[in-house]
Amino acid sequence: MAQGLDFQSVLKELHRFGWFPFGDEDKICDSPSESQKEFYVNNHKLPEPCNRCYKLTISWRGELTEEMLDEIVELTGVFRNGFGAKLKDGACVLYFRDRGAMLQKFHAIQDYINKSGFSGAVKWVKACRPLRNLLPELWSGDKEFVFGD
Repeated sequence: MAQGLDFQSVLKELHRFGWFPFGDEDKICDSPSESQKEFYVNNHKLPEPCNRCYKLTISWRGELTEEMLDEIVELTGVFRNGFGAKLKDGACVLYFRDRGAMLQKFHAIQDYINKSGFSGAVKWVKACRPLRNLLPELWSGDKEFVFGD
């Protein structure tokens, strides 16, 4: 059992809500508020804390198993490092407020995937899709906000 997570309880929450938050839940961003969206559109700048928000996503094929949950929790270090995370069947999203820390974790997970035979992939993006979708011309792909940040 991963860091006190009961696998059956995790599955119930996933089935009920589609996501299971764990780790430091205060660092998880659900979506920007209307006032944050308004600030972004009017100023062409990312609002706080979006301007410091990075998401790292680990994805895999197949159903979540208890062994995979243990591996994901160990691999991410969520409970040791104070990250916020969301888990769903097929993906785990980690939230960071520091690009350097996120990139360090990204490379560590990428190395693990390459060496261990873990059947999955890892990628990262800056801020959130709802803001990128509002004004995509302010972005260079998913990783770089190119206007006013």
